Amino acid sequence: AIPPGGESPAQMMPRLYEFTGKVMRDAKNGYGDFIIHTHGTTLRLFAMAFLKIDPLRYIDFKNPENASLYV
Repeated sequence: AIPPGGESPAQMMPRLYEFTGKVMRDAKNGYGDFIIHTHGTTLRLFAMAFLKIDPLRYIDFKNPENASLYV
């Protein structure tokens, strides 16, 4: 379900692909340490974009637990 005033995962993906590309470009230019603080759905989609997992598999993955740390 899409929260009121929110977005669906499909609507979020283009911005996440753009952000993932920026992170990768920055990493290649020597900026290798990043902290990403976000909500569970966004983090799940970011990880999928970063790992090049087909967004159609979104339902196969669960959101990280609150206050999770992924390294």
